[in-house]
Amino acid sequence: MKYDVIIPMAFNELMFIDKALPYIEQNLIDADKIYLITNKRYFGKLEKLTRRHPRYVILDENELVPGMTFSSVSISPNNKYGKAIRTG
Repeated sequence: MKYDVIIPMAFNELMFIDKALPYIEQNLIDADKIYLITNKRYFGKLEKLTRRHPRYVILDENELVPGMTFSSVSISPNNKYGKAIRTG
């Protein structure tokens, strides 16, 4: 059975993704596509790591839903609860 995997990635996850990719490849054999969702500024590192793996798709977190960005999502929690440092 084929399935897709979605991995949202913040800056902290980028530090170990190069070590995680071999395990993802080894253990998610039946995965059709593996979507890595992150900020566009981190695409360079991810593109180098995933270039040889056609099932990886890198997506910009700010372009998934029209009009929705990290900044726009953090506005609502900021108004109610204070600074939203873990929005996303």
